Amino acid sequence: VPYDVHVVGVAEAKPSAQRFLQKNFGKWIKHLHTDNRSLTLPAGGQCVSCGSAACRFGRDLRPDLASGGFPCQPFSQARVRSGNTSKTGPTSEHDLFNMVMAQFGHYLDARQPRAFWIEEVKGFLVPLKALGNQAPCDVFVRDVKKKGYECQVLTLDHKAFVKMTRG
Repeated sequence: VPYDVHVVGVAEAKPSAQRFLQKNFGKWIKHLHTDNRSLTLPAGGQCVSCGSAACRFGRDLRPDLASGGFPCQPFSQARVRSGNTSKTGPTSEHDLFNMVMAQFGHYLDARQPRAFWIEEVKGFLVPLKALGNQAPCDVFVRDVKKKGYECQVLTLDHKAFVKMTRG
């Protein structure tokens, strides 16, 4: 059964990925923002597609389904498993940690999608000292449930869907 899908907005920080999205999906993506935070700010944020610094892209719309993922760097297996690197320090001080652990909750509060799905790397399941030896996934699920959502965690092997060498 085909579904009528309308993309409300997309966030992508990487310029090369923005160009890819615009070239290949530009007719469906009317509002492409430079970061996830701009999807929740009352005044909007910089929109690459329409060029507005105050783009609201249907601010009053409540999405039926929000989908996507957030930066994996704080939880990637490529990071030193002690949780520290000389560049970013402890995992909890990584510049993207707060976006993952707090910003998605702000998005849910602001946009209130009827349902959502996210994807994250396997390291999201690994307990961290910064979270009292809880896995970020467990903290995330607990916070999402407090917002009234039901939540189910699935582990999928990406190699079954995408041929790639990274793990």
